[in-house]
Amino acid sequence: MTTRPPEGMTVEEWESHVVSLYSRRGWGLVRIAGQFGVSTIVVTRILRQHRVKTRPSGLTEAARKRRREWKALRAQGFTLDQIAHQAGVTRQAVHAVLKAAAKA
Repeated sequence: MTTRPPEGMTVEEWESHVVSLYSRRGWGLVRIAGQFGVSTIVVTRILRQHRVKTRPSGLTEAARKRRREWKALRAQGFTLDQIAHQAGVTRQAVHAVLKAAAKA
């Protein structure tokens, strides 16, 4: 894993982008780390350096909203494939979210 910014970005631009993805778009640490090929520790350090409070682990508000929407669609009789196509994800992702929702 590298801690250098992506090609064509300065360190300041990269850090600003990481903060924006976390704060404004609601991305989680794991998703941001995966996007840039770094560990979540690196992402956490960037956020703390910019005095951004990290959320406790668990579902983000966007994830909770997605879960509610998918459960409602499923209750209306939509298939996993239909929900996945509408959301732009795989059927397996929809299944995993709904399975976790049933356990919660």
